[in-house]
Amino acid sequence: MGQPFTNNSFEDKKIECLQAEISLLQQNIKHLEQQLSEIQQSCRHVFKESYVMRKCVKCHFAESKYY
Repeated sequence: MGQPFTNNSFEDKKIECLQAEISLLQQNIKHLEQQLSEIQQSCRHVFKESYVMRKCVKCHFAESKYY
């Protein structure tokens, strides 16, 4: 019927380690996104424009021309 229970502590530890690493990386991403946002807010933008959007060549801030 169901799968038999196996006590595989190595797999359990590996899973816990991966979950901890994912959590740490998510925190790092949030920190980096905050840094990027601060840079983009203080940037004196130099935009390269296309038909549908414009993007700063210095900080890569982008915005659509369609609202």
